Amino acid sequence: MDEMLRSLLAERFQLKVHTESRNLPAYALVVSNSGSKLLPSTGTGGPSKTMLGQLVVPKMGMAQLVQILEFDVDRPVIDRTGLTGDFAIHLEWTRERARTAAGDVPVDQSRPSIFSALQEQLGLKLESIKAPVDVLVIDRVELPSAN
Repeated sequence: MDEMLRSLLAERFQLKVHTESRNLPAYALVVSNSGSKLLPSTGTGGPSKTMLGQLVVPKMGMAQLVQILEFDVDRPVIDRTGLTGDFAIHLEWTRERARTAAGDVPVDQSRPSIFSALQEQLGLKLESIKAPVDVLVIDRVELPSAN
């Protein structure tokens, strides 16, 4: 599917792109000074619950957690915890803002920020860093050709 889309964009829009690595703001996910509070997954448990600002999952690795955090903090997140295996994750936080079709909507402020929640609930923290990130660079694009 990706190859078909690339071909279509190249043919109709004369699209030419390449990827390159750039040093951009990112976060490193590390174990906090107080140590990890993560519990190993037992492989059993109830169903997963993933909503904006709430993550309750009986079995999750650091790679999946990093992907969820990237969505919330709007930056790449790099796992530097050194933790391996799967963990039972229970994390609740307040999103900075929630977006809906109607625009920005205030959210429940009784929960901590994602930064505080990670430290308090999981014993992890996000440290601001610069890291190499692959970015897509558009070299050329034109108006679409006729059908």
